Amino acid sequence: MHHADTIEARPGQRPRRITVTSIVAAIVLSVFATLLGPLGTLQTASAADGNPTFRVGTDDSSDYTRFIDAIRDRISDGSSSDVVKAHGYRVYHTPTTEDPKSTNAYLRVDIQAWGNDHFVRLNLRRSNLYLLGWWDKHDTYHYMGTRNGPGGKPHEAESSRWDNGKWRKSKKQQQTSFGENYVALERITGRPRTSVGISRGTINAAVWDLYNSASAGEMAWGALVMTQFIPEAVRIRPQRDGIAPVMGHAGGTWNVTPACVEIQNNWGTLSKHFNDLNREDHKRRDGKATRDSHPLVGWLTDGENHLQKIILETAFLYATYILNTSLGR
Repeated sequence: MHHADTIEARPGQRPRRITVTSIVAAIVLSVFATLLGPLGTLQTASAADGNPTFRVGTDDSSDYTRFIDAIRDRISDGSSSDVVKAHGYRVYHTPTTEDPKSTNAYLRVDIQAWGNDHFVRLNLRRSNLYLLGWWDKHDTYHYMGTRNGPGGKPHEAESSRWDNGKWRKSKKQQQTSFGENYVALERITGRPRTSVGISRGTINAAVWDLYNSASAGEMAWGALVMTQFIPEAVRIRPQRDGIAPVMGHAGGTWNVTPACVEIQNNWGTLSKHFNDLNREDHKRRDGKATRDSHPLVGWLTDGENHLQKIILETAFLYATYILNTSLGR
């Protein structure tokens, strides 16, 4: 793992190339199926809509962290996020289930283009942080995967949105030609997650890919990039903390490493171990932390990228080093 420079796109342009940077924490686990989903778009961002918003090129590292934490707060099931002996680190929990006919099942998020008023509006499912769809510049709602709404389309609660303080239906709902998982996105783009370098330039390009929605390849790449930028960072603490510095005005690139991919693939497994330990901790009266009889093994990196093994045997270790948000309880 190493750091490198990157050539970023100027406002309104695509980036020329991406590079590598270090990950803060890596976890060694068997690889399971991944979680994923699509995005959202619009014309000009409006404060009246009240969505978490990140403005590429204008907002900085601390703004990105606040943006991710605002999403984490809004998808929370509202119950306790406290973790015993975690010294203030908290893990939020997604709701167990959501009614797809209810607007409470979804969260809209806006990413504004660099040096431009245009933005893409992304649609997240609160119960699992999947990216579900996005609205393009023609107000078409593009969604990935199948739906069980009228005519096999998304329910209105998903495909409609607040726009300048008013609830509006999309003009059209269009299913993408690719599926909602990483396998489908990587097949269409011909590029794995480990080729994604997160920088202000690549995020800006992804905004335009989704805003224009000109081809399946561009949409799939935009979805792949935005999935790393938003839901995975909401789920995983080291991903948020790794991306934040390169969103600053000094720039740089944070690369998705194989270690990142393993953490992402196993978010459900990580969540289950954490939830079980945390539940037992809150039942205890002795103030001690419950130990996992079959702990998972992880790796941390210091400032010089030296690897250090960590046994994730308590809930507070998950809270301190790995999880921002847990899948359910």
